[in-house]
Amino acid sequence: MVIRSRVALVGDATVGKSALALTLANGPSGFPKNYTMTQGCEVYSKSMKINNRSIEFQIIDTSGQTMYKNITTDMIHRSTVIVFVYDITNTESFNSLQVWLKTVKDTLKEKVFYGVVVANKNDISERVVVRPQEGVAFARTNKCEFIETSAVTFTQLKQQDVEQLFTTIGEQVIRRYDDRVRRVSSFT
Repeated sequence: MVIRSRVALVGDATVGKSALALTLANGPSGFPKNYTMTQGCEVYSKSMKINNRSIEFQIIDTSGQTMYKNITTDMIHRSTVIVFVYDITNTESFNSLQVWLKTVKDTLKEKVFYGVVVANKNDISERVVVRPQEGVAFARTNKCEFIETSAVTFTQLKQQDVEQLFTTIGEQVIRRYDDRVRRVSSFT
């Protein structure tokens, strides 16, 4: 049996959403050599084994541009996991998380979602302007997980960063799936 989950990556343009998605979907060779801004959205898929369970992610890389807001909200509406990505070298991208969170809550209304706040680009920590404590505080306040990562794959360690992000998401998806199965089974 395969558990499937739609994961929407949201955040400002240039925070690294596409690089995260491409690196996970295609491995180290997936890291984009040239920057191309996402137009609307891109969808990738990745199957993983997590805790001896098969999980398939449909990763929705949304555009950070406001001109694609309608497409982005449609993709958010179809997702059960929302990954809020910001660039640790860009304060504005972190401050925009509040706007992204409001967009998600307005779009999903009462629908429950699992959220992860991702501090991206930790490979350039010498240029950090948003400290990890700020990301952790935002995540806790909004009942989300917090992970630091980088899509740069010059070493195996960096690939593990991206895989750890999706392993964490997968573990939560599996827990939520098992909880739903238990609840449904209790009615029979």
